[in-house]
Amino acid sequence: MLAQVISPQTKGKDGVIALNDHLQRLLNPQAPAAAAVPLGGSDVGDKGENDGSVRSSRSTLFVGDRVLQTVNNYDKGVFNGDQGTVLGINVDERRMSVQFVHLKEPVEYSFEESHELGLAYAITVGFACMRDESVVDEDSFSGSQIARERVQRRGAHCQPFSLLRP
Repeated sequence: MLAQVISPQTKGKDGVIALNDHLQRLLNPQAPAAAAVPLGGSDVGDKGENDGSVRSSRSTLFVGDRVLQTVNNYDKGVFNGDQGTVLGINVDERRMSVQFVHLKEPVEYSFEESHELGLAYAITVGFACMRDESVVDEDSFSGSQIARERVQRRGAHCQPFSLLRP
């Protein structure tokens, strides 16, 4: 199992948006000419030459990125909290494929459907607690009473533990 970064918040310097942007650059560096899709799915971008990237105000997806489904999509058989990896991006057809952990076959998305996905290098406590095997180090959130309360409200779905206690 891969390590999962968990944050109690979405925004701010320690939020999942900032952490995902940083971790994506660190763990999945891409050449300037790599095909990419935006989270939010607008147009194919151009940095002076057609690099195949697609921009949005939040982030850009590249092949190899860890992603999280953020809404239920019954037609595709993927649901809020499911995680996968971007396998391929076809700029000409404006499509990409994602392999989810629980599915045998990749799921196809149009660029316009990319708003259903988010980067999953870092996720919120809420998404972490949706997973059956989730455990959260409650001491990691020692400065955040809100985060501790979120973990405690999740009950059986999110088992808090402490790295600092025997």
